[in-house]
Amino acid sequence: MADAQCAFQITPGEWCQLRTGAATAVVLALLFLISACALRPPVDTRTMGAPDSARKVLIATEQTPYKQAVVDRVLAHLQDPSIYTRIVDVTDLPHEDAQRYSAVVVLNSCFAWHLRPTVAHFLEQTDHKEHVIMLVTAANPNWQSGVNGVDAMTSASQLITAEAVARRINAAIDRRLERD
Repeated sequence: MADAQCAFQITPGEWCQLRTGAATAVVLALLFLISACALRPPVDTRTMGAPDSARKVLIATEQTPYKQAVVDRVLAHLQDPSIYTRIVDVTDLPHEDAQRYSAVVVLNSCFAWHLRPTVAHFLEQTDHKEHVIMLVTAANPNWQSGVNGVDAMTSASQLITAEAVARRINAAIDRRLERD
């Protein structure tokens, strides 16, 4: 049986160019994905309830349909005018003080298996992690944030789960409001 000959041959220089071109395409695709996430419009800061209330809840979130669905359900639960609620974009979290709130709810996306840097910084700086309730959306709902001292949960961004996730967050908020 005769040896098969390949009619298509690549020189070492051409192979190097192909590899470089493929690597460039992958880098550009990743940059596109990162910029698409970074270009989300920020969440408008808004409040409800009495600012001088002893019971205060901070919600720091991102502008996604899933997180909005969860936040809407949490806000419906917090309709009591004696509870002050402040909603901010998650990028504004470093400007907040967890000590001022009975509960701090953080809704954050996992990217490349890490928390958003502003969230990680906030958690590193606060001495009141017991106030924090954190939802991290990730492709793997079993992913763990590795942050100790906070009430953390992970979920995929599937609208069908928004109600159940909001119930868990609401129960955690209620436990913290009962302490105050």
